[in-house]
Parts: sequence; C-alpha cells; structure tokens
Amino acid sequence: LTVTTIALPQNEPEDTTVVQRDEQITPEEEREARELAALLTRRWRETEDIAPLINEFFVSDFADRLRHEPELFLFTELKEEQLTPEDRDDLLRHYIAMSNFLHLMVRVYEVHWPLAKSAKEGEEPDLEKMLPANVLDVIKSDPTLSAIYAEETGEKAEAPNQSEETSAEERSVNTIERLRGLTNALERAVALLRDYVKTLPSSLTASELMMMKEQESDKDSESAENDDPLRPHLHILSEDFYGYSSGTRLICINILPFHLDLVRAGQNLKVVSIYIQGD
Repeated sequence: LTVTTIALPQNEPEDTTVVQRDEQITPEEEREARELAALLTRRWRETEDIAPLINEFFVSDFADRLRHEPELFLFTELKEEQLTPEDRDDLLRHYIAMSNFLHLMVRVYEVHWPLAKSAKEGEEPDLEKMLPANVLDVIKSDPTLSAIYAEETGEKAEAPNQSEETSAEERSVNTIERLRGLTNALERAVALLRDYVKTLPSSLTASELMMMKEQESDKDSESAENDDPLRPHLHILSEDFYGYSSGTRLICINILPFHLDLVRAGQNLKVVSIYIQGD
C-alpha cells in the first residue's frame, strides 16, 4: 500500500462520548484490547512493517490526526501550530519510518540483551556491536540520528571544527523539509535492519525481557507478583489528544516497549496511536 492509500479516510464513526470519571474498563473491553494487541504484535513481527497494518488496525482518519500530537514524533521539535492538513502525507510517512525503525531496533535488542547479560551481569548491549556497519553508516550520516547515537555511546557527533550552536541547528528537526531528510535516513536504516534481523536467532520478545527485568528488580516485593504491566486500563481524556476532545474514553494497553491507545470506532476498538513508552 502506498502512503496515499493508507491515509485515505473511510468516514468510520467513532465514539467520543463524555463519560463519568469513575467508570471502569469492562471485561469485554479488556478481552478485545488484549486480542487486538496480540494480533497486531504478531502481524507486525511477521511483516516488519507497520504501513500495511494501518488500514486494518488504526482509526480511519489516523493520518489526519497526526498533526495534533507532534511531540510524539521522536527525534523532532515540530509544533502543532506550524502543521497543516497538507502535511498529512509527510507526517504519516515519518510515523511509519519512525515506528518501523524503533520496532526493528527492539528486535535487535531482544537478541543482544540476553547475550550481554550472560557475558557480564547487568551490562547493556553495545550499539556498536549490536548493529551492522551499513546501518551505523546511515545513522551517522543524518545529523539528528548521529547526535542521538553520540548521546548513547558517548561519541562526539559534530566535526572538530564545527561549533556547538551550528551542530544543534543542523540536527534540529523543526520544519517539514528537515523532517523529510530524517525520514529518508530512517527509511534507509529500516530497509537494512529488515535484512539484518532475518539473520538473527530467535529471541524473547521485548515484553518478555522487560517482565524479566521487573521480576529481577522486584522479586522481593509481594505486590509485584500481582502486577500486570500489560493489562488494559481505561483512561478518560482530561484534555484534547490526537484531535479527540476531553472526556473521550480511551482503552490503553502496552506491548512493551510500545504503548497503544485505543478508541471505540463503530463496533470495534481501533488504534489511535502507538508510541514508545517513556521512562
């Protein structure tokens, strides 16, 4: 599917009814949310591409809503007031590239984290060792990705004769034109990462790895035994979010390290957005 095809709205009705704050998620909603998350997770791992899944799993006007929450675009400094409906395709293209890049990086991490842990207790995987040279070359070719990589590894991102102010300006993504450049780099990295993950052995999922980490850190806590970080929960919006008004009823569920916000669209739950979990 092309970006334009994915973005076409289908005028699907969505329930944005204001409800009481003390309402709880129903067993049926919890079951439906778990099933949707499980199916989406499986399909995403099969395709290694979120683009063909958007029509099936997301709200029909998802692409039109992206401009309302630019802060959820990692690596950028775009503001809602500078974005217009005409930017829809650029935003959708970036969302797809960004999501696929993060998903594939998680897939690589799933393999390397247990190896690093077995080699040295508590050691995190080394990005330089995790990623093939061609992926690193793409990352280092983009000012923004290079700066992020430098922060993670402690390397110096800018050239020796480059001022800190100039470097910060070059790696800032605050225009649609700069967003396109970053998207190009992400798409190139994604293509290479797709080939790379095919060569990796099977692994635990990110959710399983994070559950292991939590169990290790909280193994002496009785309350941790009964805590399910993947359990769906209800959230009533207190302010506008993705174009939905205050009072809208969202069902939230984690597919670690990603977070899903779901809304009732017609008879089914649909994805409002998927984004990386914060610390």
